[in-house]
Amino acid sequence: MGAPHSSSERNTSAVTDGHRRALALLTKTADIAETLQRYRSALDGEVYLRPTADGLTAMSLDAERCPSMISVGSRGKRDDVLKVCPPTVEKVQHAVDGYIHKRDSLRRESVEERFSVGRIAGGLANRLVLPGSDWLFLHQEWRLSLPEGPGKVDLLAVDLSERRLVVIECKASADEVTVPDAHGWKAAKQADEYAEAIWLKRGELYPFFSDLLRAMAAVYAPDDGLELFTLDPERRPTTSVWWPGHTPSWPAWDSEELQVKGDSSRIAKYRQHQSRFREQQLHVGPGARPGSRSVRVGNTLDVAAVAANPRLNFIDDDAYDHAVRRSAEVEVEGGTLEPDRLFHNLMSSMPMCFNLFGSIGTAPAFLELVRELFDPEAVEVDEVKCEVKPTEALGDRTAFDAIVWYRTASGALRFLGIETKYTEPFSERVYDNATYRAVTGASSWFRAGAAEQLRSSVTNQLWRGLMLASVTETTTGSRGSYVVVAPADDEVARKTVQQAASQLAEPSRLSLVTLEQIVEAARLLSDPRLSEWADAFSVRYLPRPK
Repeated sequence: MGAPHSSSERNTSAVTDGHRRALALLTKTADIAETLQRYRSALDGEVYLRPTADGLTAMSLDAERCPSMISVGSRGKRDDVLKVCPPTVEKVQHAVDGYIHKRDSLRRESVEERFSVGRIAGGLANRLVLPGSDWLFLHQEWRLSLPEGPGKVDLLAVDLSERRLVVIECKASADEVTVPDAHGWKAAKQADEYAEAIWLKRGELYPFFSDLLRAMAAVYAPDDGLELFTLDPERRPTTSVWWPGHTPSWPAWDSEELQVKGDSSRIAKYRQHQSRFREQQLHVGPGARPGSRSVRVGNTLDVAAVAANPRLNFIDDDAYDHAVRRSAEVEVEGGTLEPDRLFHNLMSSMPMCFNLFGSIGTAPAFLELVRELFDPEAVEVDEVKCEVKPTEALGDRTAFDAIVWYRTASGALRFLGIETKYTEPFSERVYDNATYRAVTGASSWFRAGAAEQLRSSVTNQLWRGLMLASVTETTTGSRGSYVVVAPADDEVARKTVQQAASQLAEPSRLSLVTLEQIVEAARLLSDPRLSEWADAFSVRYLPRPK
């Protein structure tokens, strides 16, 4: 379904006079009720009266006995199309006799079409509500004219809560979703293109579809108060991709609606990865785009889903429990952890930090990871904590995303101040004041003149993190290092770390460790706990190579 048709089926107008005549028939509720009853009596089953440019086409809803979707009529004749309602009993019986012969000799099978038939039948039997969703069934196989050629919408529905059309692309299975159609489009792209075609013709189509829903509701949901329903002219159709056992009330993870037009290719890759993870691993819908409650984006989690399961954004109970505990502690300390980022945003480095250090920081084998990647002299890990500001010496909000306290063989206490990055860039805002200058000038961490170099927008955030590490060392007497943890493809982070490190008396005090290095090291340790974590973290955060 969704495949193009011959050029003879191309409409010159989005809504033809034939469509309007078919709709006029459908608005005569008593006549339609009698028509349906006559088919029901002759067929011992239900039909769907589909408005087309030729009239109302009677479509069989017998998904059990029909191997594919066919009309109720003889092969090669048009006795399946109604131009007057109700048809005579004789006309209906003749069409049914032809249909039975056609059905029993039918060789073409379509799991996809039988699935669609089941959805339609369920919707018409339940006040238009499509099974597995809150959407109302509106139409099946609406024909569209596209620049690439004709196309058809498998199922067209209405989201009443948003007064918005829904274009549903149906497939036989999950495997079929990525099989290109004749245009070279995968399922989500098909739905996107059809939605765009409807949107471009909304001046014609929205009034027609509004009238159609009111007519359908008068027949199938007369008490639902839809007599005055109209589609919102400002809302572009949304989309979804369905197959048996999968009927989500949201767009496919790779749909255009869930992407952000201004994304770089790198950011788009990570956003799509998180969108795929949300749908295929978490099985929940998308949430609002940060800063815009009316626009959804693929990498955020639906608010209701998070309310039902607050652990969704966390890799395991250890990460979640650490996040809940630190949220309460940070509030007591006078700070705050942004709940939207922490619990709803799959692309945020904040929950990623908890999913790394909060998850495995207490694992016995974490010490070996510290030795392998951060300090070979570590012999014992004292504490791992996320979202920490060890000192108020800077007089600002600078904090470590995580801190690791550990000891060497001599018993000396050391620490790692951690800055995590996933897709967020370093802050480019320039902060500079007398305290910063005094701290930098007095610290043994920095070379002479470092403040002038590090205050730039490129390295300003790292400068503040390095100052926090230096004053933490001074106030605690424990030697420290500052580490940026980021994906391996973050070349900006790599270059920024190199630039900032060049202003340090000991450049090795600042380093970049990649997520991939951490995952690989965890796997090589052959520790069951860390191996399990590495697999889960990789699936959640690291896009698959193409």
